[in-house]
Amino acid sequence: MKNSNLTPVRILALIGLAISLTLLVMKLNGTIDSIVGCGGSSGSGCANVLGSKWSQWFGIPVSGFSILFYGALLVMTTQPKPLILRTMAFLMIGAAIWFIGLQLVVIKEFCPWCCATHLVGLLTAFFILKSVSITPVQVPAGLAICGMLALALGQAFGPEPETSLMTDSEFEPEQTSEKTAPTTVTQRLIDLGGGKTIVFDEAPFIGPADAPHVLVKYFDYTCGSCREMEGDLDALRLAHPGKVAVVLQPTPINRACNPNVPLNFKDHDHACELARLGIASWIANRDSFPEVHELLFSRPILTAERAKEEVEEIMGAEELAAALNSPEIKRQIQKNTSDYGVLSRKTGKMPKLAFGKGKILHGLSKNTESFVKTCEEVLKID
Repeated sequence: MKNSNLTPVRILALIGLAISLTLLVMKLNGTIDSIVGCGGSSGSGCANVLGSKWSQWFGIPVSGFSILFYGALLVMTTQPKPLILRTMAFLMIGAAIWFIGLQLVVIKEFCPWCCATHLVGLLTAFFILKSVSITPVQVPAGLAICGMLALALGQAFGPEPETSLMTDSEFEPEQTSEKTAPTTVTQRLIDLGGGKTIVFDEAPFIGPADAPHVLVKYFDYTCGSCREMEGDLDALRLAHPGKVAVVLQPTPINRACNPNVPLNFKDHDHACELARLGIASWIANRDSFPEVHELLFSRPILTAERAKEEVEEIMGAEELAAALNSPEIKRQIQKNTSDYGVLSRKTGKMPKLAFGKGKILHGLSKNTESFVKTCEEVLKID
């Protein structure tokens, strides 16, 4: 076997090394929302994939292992050892199947750059297997299977990353000069810190109106992580029945109705329309709103036309049409997107969960149990 036969392997290994290094740097410095081609938001495929438990192995980013792997492969091409090279080829094939399968079946989101890394791996494996022969082939295949088992078990049962961030309120007095006052004695004011308050029942909410603990959620119906937080909030309310209510602030990530979306973010299709439908359904019939709210989080994401048809079946076409003409919809979206501009200027993370008196949770907790525990501690739920 001549080293020249491995020239394509060297070229592909360099490409894989460069992509892996980029992903590692992005993950370590917290800029996974800013990777070109990934949508530029924490609801993007890249952010959801690279921020998941499947992006690490016992706390170590898998892109770090990928860098070591491609580096070792480059060294190995200078002094080829058929057994090791073919084992590495089978490992790349197994890793590609594993990680693409996770994105397809488990995470249900795609990171284009991660997929590019695995495509490079498959091409590299092809050229290795084409250039290097060994008998019996079962030996490198068996070694690769053992390696993949170690990877899969470590990811499935290893520790999960903590991707949420708790900060103090980013609202400032000059940003909240139009402080809202309750219009009746029965209304409640929710203090978000920095002089920012909202009236409890002016916006959609889920849970009992007299709940002693109130959270305020800024979200986009088309945002994957916002949808995941719905499950966490459901678990919190189930763990403490009657004690927690959630005020919902539909905040579309689309410049058509949200001028505060950063320039490097990709607009979320149908986000504005789904937000309007959510608020309209609250205006039309509060009792039916929870059903509509759940519907609008459907996956795959509903188009604006399909969502309207399905909401009409729940609310009634005439009732929904009348509610969609309400100026309250525009007012709420403008208010929510203005808050989004303040809350996202430092972290760029969605979703945002505001606790009373100035505590803000950015991003998702590593799992539902961690989320519930955090809420219990911050809210001091008995």
